[in-house]
Amino acid sequence: MNTNFVYVKGKTLFPMLLIAFLLVSTNKVDVAAASPEATYFYVDPPEVNGTGQPIGYQFPIDIYVNDAPDTYAWEVHVSWDPTVVEVFFKQEGDFLKRGGAYPTTFVSFPSFAEANLAGEITVAASLIGDVLWASGTEKLFRLGFNVTVEGSSVLNLFDTFLVDHLMAGAAQGKTYYPNNDGFFYNEPFHDIAITSVTASLTEATELVAINVTVTNEGNYTETSGTFNVTVYADTTVYEYTYDAADQRIKNTTVVGDEIIVGTTALIEPLAPDSTTTLTFTWDTADVAGGIYTISAEVKGDDDTRNNFFIDGTVAVLVHDIAVTNVVPSPTEVTIGENVIINVSVENEGHFNETFDVTVYYDGTAIDTETGISLENGTSTTLTFTWDTTDVAKDTYTIKAVASAVPDEIDTEDNTSTFDGTVTVRGAAAPDILPYVAVVIVIIIGAAIAVYFLWFRKPT
Repeated sequence: MNTNFVYVKGKTLFPMLLIAFLLVSTNKVDVAAASPEATYFYVDPPEVNGTGQPIGYQFPIDIYVNDAPDTYAWEVHVSWDPTVVEVFFKQEGDFLKRGGAYPTTFVSFPSFAEANLAGEITVAASLIGDVLWASGTEKLFRLGFNVTVEGSSVLNLFDTFLVDHLMAGAAQGKTYYPNNDGFFYNEPFHDIAITSVTASLTEATELVAINVTVTNEGNYTETSGTFNVTVYADTTVYEYTYDAADQRIKNTTVVGDEIIVGTTALIEPLAPDSTTTLTFTWDTADVAGGIYTISAEVKGDDDTRNNFFIDGTVAVLVHDIAVTNVVPSPTEVTIGENVIINVSVENEGHFNETFDVTVYYDGTAIDTETGISLENGTSTTLTFTWDTTDVAKDTYTIKAVASAVPDEIDTEDNTSTFDGTVTVRGAAAPDILPYVAVVIVIIIGAAIAVYFLWFRKPT
């Protein structure tokens, strides 16, 4: 078998597969697309038991796609422990070729020698020319491995994507899908699997019991303290890795990005094929309100495929009143004029609440509205009138404060300040011009009268 395959350092095979696609037109017969929710890649068999086999024994694994939508090309990355096994063989499956009826390009990189140093290889295939795309469940390719020592290795799939028949849209039609990895062993191995995670409540204000069931799927009796199990409450369950072109290249499960509920060790020895349940208590009294996804993880064993389990959500219910806006009008007045202040408040919690709101200029209270009732998830706008008659001329800051309701944790948003100021001017000086004019007229009239009476006396 020729193992001299094309190697493009630091790149994926996808650009090379584009060359094959350049001959393709879009006037193909349409076929029904599979459901994306059911699409994933997997290793068959999922577990290879080499116990009792000699060093140098060889075994194959097949990589399948399940329920693929319309597909013109695919790419899969496979990794393993290079100190335990080494790859020596590859063969394309029938997914795109369909019994050899359709021409394909089937490539891998780097060479087997280089791949066995790194413990990683990339394999890809594409249809060639104006041919009907593939869909459904079928084998993508086969890899053959040599066993070099006693040990175990996860046969890990990652960065797995399909290319649609149009190669259109974001990332030239690439869509990434999840994977089910394989596992090889030829010696006793440790394998603790988390098989269920159950929360006692779906809505909580204080304590939640979380039961985690763990099973010893290995062939050692695990002793107390060997493995630690951690429970998480996360608002984000999945995140993605992006390449330099801002294209998603890998989906990764996130654990512990929000809250670690607790960590505990196995309490008693756990024999192979035995199960035990660990109970964690989550105190939600000081937790921000929201929907939390509950998960559990065990670390330290050989087979990591079953170390993480997600199941269910818990809605943490809270009391939370927020002042969302303060708007005075006008923002410049003369002493004695009124300022209208509109205050928006919202019940951001999960319970109906009754509370008070006070409006201030600087540190002085203007007015308080009491007994405001709001159902959860609703808001209202309150109107206050500020009479500036006895206010000194100056520039003032306006704020509104909602009283904290019982058991409210987040009180920072109970206060909101107007983004600006209100200026109070002094009273305007009286207009004396009319009085001056009257005086002047009187003086002029008097002068004329004196003139005629005194200087123009009849002789």
